[in-house]
Amino acid sequence: MAAPAVNAFNVPTVTITAPPNVTTDETNQYRTALANTRLALVNVGIFLGLQNVIALPQIPVPPLAQGAAQAVIDAQIQHLDLY
Repeated sequence: MAAPAVNAFNVPTVTITAPPNVTTDETNQYRTALANTRLALVNVGIFLGLQNVIALPQIPVPPLAQGAAQAVIDAQIQHLDLY
């Protein structure tokens, strides 16, 4: 009986790097997506007539103005992640 051919797997090389800085537009898009998700959850609760609907708070941070400092953007992302 012939021995099966053993081929090594190609293992890709993965390099972990720091992600690029987030822009104000991306931060505001993230905020909008969270607001839409919140609204959708509220609407589902109302449509289904759920008795124990969890009252989701409004998003605690306003949209960012163009040209915001990177430190402000990073702080905004941290707040949105917690939301």
